[in-house]
Amino acid sequence: MADFSYIPVTGINKTKIYLIQSGTNASSVAKNIINTINYLGDFNKVSLDDNASPTIPARPAVGYITKLGIYDIGSGYTYLVVGEKDQDANNTGYNNRVIINSKMKAGDSIEVVSGRNAGLNYNANGENGTIYFTGGYKTENGDDAGKSIFKGTNQTGNWTIFSGDQNGIFYTTNGNNTLSIGNGDNLIITGTGNNKITLGTGKNNITSNGHDTIKSAGVGQAIKLSGGSSTINFGEESNVNSNSANNIITVGNKSTVTGGEQDKIYSAKDDDNITLIKGKSQTVNIKKELTFLNGTGDSQINVGHATLFGANNLNMNLNANKADKETLYVASSGNETLDGSKSSVALHIFANNDTKGNGKITVTGGNGNDTIVGGSGVATFTGNKGNNLFGFIKGSSTGQTTITDFSASAGNKIGLYNYGLNSDSMKKVLDAATYANGDTTLMVDTTKIVLQHVDVKSLNVAQFEYS
Repeated sequence: MADFSYIPVTGINKTKIYLIQSGTNASSVAKNIINTINYLGDFNKVSLDDNASPTIPARPAVGYITKLGIYDIGSGYTYLVVGEKDQDANNTGYNNRVIINSKMKAGDSIEVVSGRNAGLNYNANGENGTIYFTGGYKTENGDDAGKSIFKGTNQTGNWTIFSGDQNGIFYTTNGNNTLSIGNGDNLIITGTGNNKITLGTGKNNITSNGHDTIKSAGVGQAIKLSGGSSTINFGEESNVNSNSANNIITVGNKSTVTGGEQDKIYSAKDDDNITLIKGKSQTVNIKKELTFLNGTGDSQINVGHATLFGANNLNMNLNANKADKETLYVASSGNETLDGSKSSVALHIFANNDTKGNGKITVTGGNGNDTIVGGSGVATFTGNKGNNLFGFIKGSSTGQTTITDFSASAGNKIGLYNYGLNSDSMKKVLDAATYANGDTTLMVDTTKIVLQHVDVKSLNVAQFEYS
C-alpha cells in the first residue's frame, strides 16, 4: 500500500480516528471543523459502528463511522466523521465502502468529514450541508475504490463540496451548490440550480443542467451544457458540447465547442486555435485561429484568421485582422450572407456549390484585396475596398452572379478559368455582352455575370484574367 498522510480526529475517550489525506484541497479547509470536533467532550459524541439505534448525543452532536456498511442517518447530528481506526487499515476494496443514506429533511443541516480508504457514498435527502472528502485510496494500477461519491439527484438542498486529489462522482442537487474539486478525474452532473464549480488539473467529465459557473485550468476537460446561461472557463484541449443557450464560454488551445445558441465564445490566450461546430447565432472572439464548421443564424465572428464553412441560414459578420495566414470562407448549399466589411485582411471566399443550383449567397468583402469565387447558385458580390478578384471556374461557377461594385476600384478584375479563353476569344465574350438598365451581362459557357452600374463600353480585356 502506498504511503499516505493521515489527519487525526479525536473520538470518544480521546481515541483517534484517522482521515486519509489526498492533496490539500479539502483537508486544508476541513481543519477548522476538525479542530471544533476535537474540542468537544464525550457527551457530544457517539459511535455509529454496529449501532442500529444510537442515542443522539447533546448538540453539537458528532457521529463517528469507522466500519464498512450502510448507515441510515436521520436528523439531529451536527457533524459526521467517516474514517479509519488506525493508519494501517488495509480496507481498500470497493466492498469496504461506507454508504450513508440520509433520512434528514428539508431545513436540516449537516457537516461531513470523510477520509476513509475505501471511500464514501453519500446519498443526500432534503438537507443542506457541507462535505469534505479529504482523500481516498488509489492503487498504482488505477484501482478506484477510494473515490468520493455524492448523490443529490432531484433533491433541493444547498451543498458545499470539497474534494481532494482522489477521483470522484458528484451528482448535485437542484439547489445552489458550490464544488471545489482537487486534481483527480471526476464525473460531475449538476442539478437545475445555480452552481459554482472550481476544478483542479485532472480530466473531468461534466454535464451541466443548471446555470453554472465552472472554471478549470486543467487540460482535456469535457462538458455538456444543458441548462443554459452558464459561464465556462477551461484550459487546453477541452471539449464543450452545448445543447443550451446564452452561455459564456472561454477555452484554451486546441479546444472544440459544439452546438449552442447565442453563446459568447472566447479564446483564453492570444495564440489559441479553436474549433466551433454547428452553433447558432454566436458571438465569437478568437484572437488567433478559428475553424468554424456549419454554424447558422446571425453570427458575429472576430478572429485573427479563420477557416470558415457555412451552412443554410447563416448570416455572418466577419472581422478578421491578422495577415499571417489567409482567412477562407467556403459556402454550403443553402442561403447565406457574409459581411466581411470590418475585416482588415484579404479574404478568400467561395460561393455555394449546390449541385441543384438552389443556393443563394450575398457576400461583402473586406478592406483588403479579396478573392471571391462564384458557385452554382445565385450570388451577389460586393468587393468593398481593395483590389479584388472575382473568380469563376468552368463547371463549378454555373450559377448567376451579380457584382455590385466592379467599377469601384481600377484594380478590380474578373478571373475566368478553365474556359479555354485567349485574348481573341475574350474579346468575343465582351462583344457578345449585353447592356440594359445600366448593367452589363456577360455569358461565358454556362456562367452568367451581371456587372451593376457598368457600361459594356467601359470594359476591356485587361480587366480580365483568363485561361
